[in-house]
Amino acid sequence: ARLGSAPVVMTGMATSFFAWHSAAITLRNAACIEASEYLHYGRLEDDRRPLLIISRSGESVEIRALLQSIDSQRHVVGLSEGRDNGLARRAQTLLSYEAREQSFWNTKSFLVSLSLALSLVGGMAGRRELAPDRWLTRLSDLLSTMLAEPVDGIAEAAGNIAKAGVSLYVARGHLLGIASNGAVDLQEGLRLAVLAFS
Repeated sequence: ARLGSAPVVMTGMATSFFAWHSAAITLRNAACIEASEYLHYGRLEDDRRPLLIISRSGESVEIRALLQSIDSQRHVVGLSEGRDNGLARRAQTLLSYEAREQSFWNTKSFLVSLSLALSLVGGMAGRRELAPDRWLTRLSDLLSTMLAEPVDGIAEAAGNIAKAGVSLYVARGHLLGIASNGAVDLQEGLRLAVLAFS
């Protein structure tokens, strides 16, 4: 509520940054800038807009440098896993979560970051339908239904991606951040050449 409809800057690194994509579409007065680009080219000394930062660890090098470079009075909203990290300690407003990843580092934390980011800007934009109590139960029902059905072709598709020289993920709108995250996960986790673009 404190941020209201004021212009804001959303930032993060890699998969955390991709979680802002849908939020930036929803909140039209937001600048969505990757953290290292903002750190090096963002004219930080003149920027007083509230800064919304997603970082799973809250300790990446660029995020730490960014937090040290901004005015000490600048309002920071942090979205981070846990409360004991640099971002959590610097943020005036903190949305923390626990993903408790079991197999791959970015799966749950990306989805939670995506949900928190969209819920946050939904509140800022007065979009009540984006509040978690409006969609979380419905999403749970849809996922349960989907997972109960046998899905044909998944193993074949995975084999084709693993054998391909390059795979292209084409997406648009709200799906572009998800496609970008999926591409980076496959690049980092499985060393596959996957590119995402609109």
